[in-house]
Formats: sequence, structure tokens, C-alpha cells
Amino acid sequence: MRTIYIPGQGRVDLDVVAADRAAREYDERLSFRRNEETGDYCIFIKMPHGQPDYPVLGFGQKVPDRDEIWKRLYETDGVRFGEEIMERTLRFMKAEKAAKEKYMRECAEQVAEVDESAMHRQGNMVKYHRSLSKGKQSKRTGGKD
Repeated sequence: MRTIYIPGQGRVDLDVVAADRAAREYDERLSFRRNEETGDYCIFIKMPHGQPDYPVLGFGQKVPDRDEIWKRLYETDGVRFGEEIMERTLRFMKAEKAAKEKYMRECAEQVAEVDESAMHRQGNMVKYHRSLSKGKQSKRTGGKD
């Protein structure tokens, strides 16, 4: 922790001053300081009409460097990059949905294979309709049902 004495302000942490400068460079409405309620370092945004500044991004007990501040601000800036954030979120959700659907299909195929195998063993194939293609081999038994 690097500190300097400034008359009227007392000891000032130079890392906090640099972090505050980085936040203000990103947007003049932002400031960086310790949140008195939580003790964590936060970026605050100035609120209109004399309301108290509002913490919008927390960094815990560590004072981040300029690059980390800008990276976190960029990743969470819904005003400037809201559309990009939304597209990234939708792409992620679409990939997750596709992975879940693939998993569900694989589970359904395994259940169908087990059912078919049980029907063959019991000799109860009178009203049974095959739900898998005939060329598909069972992963569990290697096609030896």
C-alpha cells in the first residue's frame, strides 16, 4: 500500500487514487472508493438531484489496477454495450439449451434400448413398435440385444 500525506485529506492511498482516476476516465459520473457500509472497494455512480452516490460494482478488499477496472466496467456496461451483452447471453443460453436437448435425446435413446432389450428377453414383442432406427447399435450392449 503506497500512501501520501495530503493537507486537508490526511493519508491517501495512491492505489485508490489511481483506481478512482481509471473509473473517472471511463465515465465522469463514476468514482472509486471504499463502501462505508460493507468495507469493500466499489465503483459508485453519481445519482441525480443530490441523492447519495450508489455502489454499482464491487471489488472486495483488494484495490484493482486500471486494466481490471476497465475490463469489469466494459463487461457490465449495459448502457454502452447492452446489445452486445444481450447477444452474448443469448448465444450462451442457446448453446446450453442445445447441450441439454442433446443430453435428453441420448437419455431417451438409452431408455428405449433398455426397454427393447427387456421386451426381447421376455418374448413380449406382439404390440411393440421399435422407436430407434434399426442401424443404431446400443452403446450399452454393442448391438447384442
